[in-house]
Amino acid sequence: MRLLRKLDDDSALEPGSVEVSLLPLTLKDHVSHIMEYFSLGIITLEGIDRIRLEGSEVSPIFTGGRISVNRPIIPLAFTITSYENNNNSYIARPLDLKKLVKGTNTDTISRAEIRVKNIMDHMAWYLARGSLYPFTIIRLFKIFYSSGGTKTLRDLLEKLYASNREALANTLSILKAPPKPDIPCDRDHNAYLVLYRCSRAFASSVLEPRVIRDVCRSGNGIIIDHHVSYMITYNMDAAYYYSALLNYMVYETRKLGLGAFIRDQFGRPLKAIKEAGLEWKGEQWQLDVARTSTKIHECARRTALEVLGLPDDIPLYELVDEGRDELVKRSLGVRVDRVLRILEERCGFNNIARSIDDRVDAQKLAQILRRNVASHRSPDIMLKQLS
Repeated sequence: MRLLRKLDDDSALEPGSVEVSLLPLTLKDHVSHIMEYFSLGIITLEGIDRIRLEGSEVSPIFTGGRISVNRPIIPLAFTITSYENNNNSYIARPLDLKKLVKGTNTDTISRAEIRVKNIMDHMAWYLARGSLYPFTIIRLFKIFYSSGGTKTLRDLLEKLYASNREALANTLSILKAPPKPDIPCDRDHNAYLVLYRCSRAFASSVLEPRVIRDVCRSGNGIIIDHHVSYMITYNMDAAYYYSALLNYMVYETRKLGLGAFIRDQFGRPLKAIKEAGLEWKGEQWQLDVARTSTKIHECARRTALEVLGLPDDIPLYELVDEGRDELVKRSLGVRVDRVLRILEERCGFNNIARSIDDRVDAQKLAQILRRNVASHRSPDIMLKQLS
């Protein structure tokens, strides 16, 4: 609709005052975005057994989020400062809850250490989106958790924090937990997990079955952040290939100047893989990429820890962390791009980029990435980047 003459504040629309043009849009145009969203939920890839486009919604993990402004909240994440062998007790406290909330001294909560027996029966490991970087996972955090979800977790927190009534009430008002972990420990784990951020830059890493089995010796399994997608496969080569491919697409999107990443990725990167014809076929070049990816995974951890300003001997997880979980949490937030650039210099990521470059048409890939994972840029700008 276009105004044909200027209207005053009290003017009424009259015949001849506006021009109405009909846009050539079909019903298909109107519903295409909705159809695309639902189609992502049934996407499949060769070499992958199962795909989960999001993890579990858990709250409050580290803080209460926006809803907790000016209110004391007890995060589910905690640090274990020590272990008392004589009575099999762990000394724990909420993770990094040291700042003053307006009008309330939450420091009294953080220093109110709790003594918990059999703590491994009351916790799960948590993989946060911010802990996932290209070719590596920085840390698995510990959170209080009870199988059965929100109700059983509520009962546990009421026992642990009975003396902090106000903070406990605020926490319970926003409490969310899944009925079971994303990766439970009641089975033999032989599968590889290809994890990637499903928000903005979809950095990816592989979690091996031996690590999952070791993690399951303590805790009730692994809960994966709501903003992390993951694929399950029993093929090690396919796992490392897809992780490398996802990181490569992040790298190419930036290199080609295709614009900012779309906020909600979920199945979009996987759709791009299918459209580019890069699904796993077990070809020799893909096996070479997988083996190079394995080596980069070995190199990437120490490199990423250095970029984050953390000691290079920080393990992926530890039960009695003596406060190191707080150090790691405060260090997260470095941009994915920065880590990728360092990996290109030190860990041979450029070898993977060259190998995949040789297998794809650059202009076609740019169009696929622009259509699926990046915000829209002018085609002229995109073509200049390719020339």
